[in-house]
Amino acid sequence: MSSITTAKQSPRMDGDKFYWYEGDEFAIKLEIALTSLDTGENIDLIDGDCVQGGFYKNDLCVHKFSFDQFNDNSVLLNFSENITKKFRKGTYSYIVSYKHIGRTTIVANNEVEVE
Repeated sequence: MSSITTAKQSPRMDGDKFYWYEGDEFAIKLEIALTSLDTGENIDLIDGDCVQGGFYKNDLCVHKFSFDQFNDNSVLLNFSENITKKFRKGTYSYIVSYKHIGRTTIVANNEVEVE
């Protein structure tokens, strides 16, 4: 009797690439650790700051998460049914940025693969 090949964990990070299966619903908590270049001290996210996570296909925005309230320097990206259906099988990129006085890019053009 043959065995059935099971699916890989979804979502998952494999190397520097983020994967999930088309149609999967999930939430990912991003813990953000920023350090001041001037003082070397940690920067705490405060309400009114802005953290955005944008997902792109061929330089077109598929979905953007935006946060201006924070708990423990983290944000929760909730890929609900309405959001995850925007992502068909294929390769995407994502960018995470932080805005307080100016804009700072935290993650630039990392890859996503929807299987």
